[in-house]
Amino acid sequence: MNAGTTDKLIEVTYKFAVGAALCVTLGVTLPISAGADDESRPTDKRWLPSASVVIGIGVQAWEGSASSSSTSLDAGGNPTIPGSTVDLQEPAAGDDFDRSPIVGINFELMTPELPLPLRPRFFAGGEILGAFGQERNLVGSGSPGPIISPQASGSAVSFDDEGALGQGSEFTASTSEATFGAYLGIAFPFEAFDRKFMIKPMVAWTRFEVDLEGLVSDAACGTFPVPPPTVGTEVRCNDTLVQNRIFPGFLRETTLAVDESQVFNGIGPGIDLEIELMDVEQFRVSLSAGMRFYRILGDQKVRLGASVVTLDNDVLGNDEARADFDFEMDDWSYRGQIGLRVTWIGL
Repeated sequence: MNAGTTDKLIEVTYKFAVGAALCVTLGVTLPISAGADDESRPTDKRWLPSASVVIGIGVQAWEGSASSSSTSLDAGGNPTIPGSTVDLQEPAAGDDFDRSPIVGINFELMTPELPLPLRPRFFAGGEILGAFGQERNLVGSGSPGPIISPQASGSAVSFDDEGALGQGSEFTASTSEATFGAYLGIAFPFEAFDRKFMIKPMVAWTRFEVDLEGLVSDAACGTFPVPPPTVGTEVRCNDTLVQNRIFPGFLRETTLAVDESQVFNGIGPGIDLEIELMDVEQFRVSLSAGMRFYRILGDQKVRLGASVVTLDNDVLGNDEARADFDFEMDDWSYRGQIGLRVTWIGL
């Protein structure tokens, strides 16, 4: 990643880490008590199932590039002489910084307290989250879309392929709505300010999808032999004036598009700080704040391509048009979150 993208990644991650980091620092550095064994506490020997509503944000740096070319073919569909490949649109590259708000629910099960110093508990959980990130435009060159004349509607002025509107390249990425995860760790309870806390270091896994869309559009103008096969069309691309008569030119519009989703997995450390708020009947309500740091597994690069072959179809000859789109994400993905947990503590 380039320096500017990395700086933005650090800045946003820092903002979401500050709250949780301060809470953890206060809990660790201020006078705290691990609490003496208290047989009156009914939850010591119980398994504690719970559910939590979570909101937060995931952040990650992305890069993308787009290139396209046209290769001349002979009648058999084979490339002609070397050097017959030219760019359709100029290669383009860019990057952006994904910031996807998330909301969802996780389910957790915590063991009874272990007969060890600090009375730790093991815990494990799973989560289903919805991501609501914006579509990030990694590559934007020109204005890809339907090819139209640069002249005003109804104008009789001809245009060439350089002047045609609607040409260009774009490549976008966005986080898919559904994200899944699981985690396991060990919780250490302590008391401070007459409140009960837990620090919960963990190892976490996530599975998410990135939706990728790319588009290249190009115009090529040709001249019909005189007389042309058809006369009187509205095409004004390379019109030819012969003996005071206008013969319409030929417009080939090339559109190359890709639309695909790619699944990624990540694993890494995380930490939550949880504070008990109140007990309501058989339930305990807690508030938590935390961070996750996911190392993306496998290849972080994706290449998508599209092509179209034209053989004996028009006056511009035979060729193959191709577009390639490359996507790459940073090695690490980060998430900050807060949650409201409800734990069943029994009768």
